[in-house]
Amino acid sequence: HKRRLVELVVSPSSSLVGMTVKESRFRTRFNAAIIAVHRQGEHVKEKMGNIVLRSGDVLLIETGEHFMCEFQKDPNFALVCEVSGSQPPREDKLHMFIAAALVLAMIGVATARVMPLLTAALLCVFGMLVTQC
Repeated sequence: HKRRLVELVVSPSSSLVGMTVKESRFRTRFNAAIIAVHRQGEHVKEKMGNIVLRSGDVLLIETGEHFMCEFQKDPNFALVCEVSGSQPPREDKLHMFIAAALVLAMIGVATARVMPLLTAALLCVFGMLVTQC
């Protein structure tokens, strides 16, 4: 399950307007969880299920990777945009192994006093950048 953060604006013609988050069954209907609601630039500080949705509300949601394709043109939302950098970290076993080996080598070299910790750490960072870890 690749989760994403998405911001969306409730449109004036949305069927969600006037409903509480709970009444809208947002999680079931859109397969997404509302994390925060902003209204006129201010964070709405009510219990999430009790917030009455209004036109222009900005919703921060956590959803699956296909939400953008499915709901980009949905009339309930005036704007749908993915939060940049919200993709989950990759689960690449090779790069995890390389990163772990570099860190262990850094600790080993510094512990054996082959070179100072700072130098070992800088070499470790360089190695991670080169291998894209």
